[in-house]
Amino acid sequence: MLGDVTIAHPTRPDPFTNRHHAATNRQNGAEDAKALRNAADRKHSKYGTEARTSNFTIVPLSAESYGRWADEAAALVNRMARHMRPPVYMEEGDVEFFRETAVERWWARLSMLLQKGNAHMVRSRAWRASRWNGQERAGVRG
Repeated sequence: MLGDVTIAHPTRPDPFTNRHHAATNRQNGAEDAKALRNAADRKHSKYGTEARTSNFTIVPLSAESYGRWADEAAALVNRMARHMRPPVYMEEGDVEFFRETAVERWWARLSMLLQKGNAHMVRSRAWRASRWNGQERAGVRG
């Protein structure tokens, strides 16, 4: 199994719009989870054939920048939890609770990593923009 992370932004500007007035991408925002499906479809089309010929399964771990995860990612997390071995001292009735707790912790960790990635992108873009604006004001163009 091969996993590939992709982050979709459902309200990103259309790539084909006029640069002076970037329109909101209505295609991805019009349907529930369409940005996630489009991102997963791109991963399947990019790696699917090669993965199948190598006897691998590609699982796109798609998330929206706002925090929503795709069904394939959720299915993978739940599948991993089902295959977890509980500690030997654990009572039989506590095994399901053990797995549910693991899933909750994984989702919390994944969500935190997504938000940290978003913060990093915003910070780096803000830094680049401020640096560019400083050069523009000083009359320096790169």
